Amino acid sequence: MTSNQNINGVLCYVFGWITGLIFLLTEKQNQFVRFHAAQSLVTFGVLFCLSFFLGTIGYLLTLIFWIFLMYQVYQGKQYKLPVIGDIAEQLAKTGMIEQSPNTSGTTNQSDTTQTPVKPQ
Repeated sequence: MTSNQNINGVLCYVFGWITGLIFLLTEKQNQFVRFHAAQSLVTFGVLFCLSFFLGTIGYLLTLIFWIFLMYQVYQGKQYKLPVIGDIAEQLAKTGMIEQSPNTSGTTNQSDTTQTPVKPQ
């Protein structure tokens, strides 16, 4: 792990969800940076919305998460927040949050077969 990678990870958190979005859109190869960009986007996006309802407590939570996460990434750790970290991992790998239509774990035959198109 390089110090440049750690610095880029910290920069993902500097302006909250805004820098998270910028790094998620611009970084294509480094999964460490992409993960932290996605986690910043989701974490601070949620906290930004909650701050309107929670007032001072919301801003205090945002400050605590902001400092804690920047410290963790500067140390080279891929600290994964509960629930949000899972969403961030998926977002960093695929570029979107996927929702599977079939959550039972079984595959429905109609989900995997395709009807061939006949040429006219």
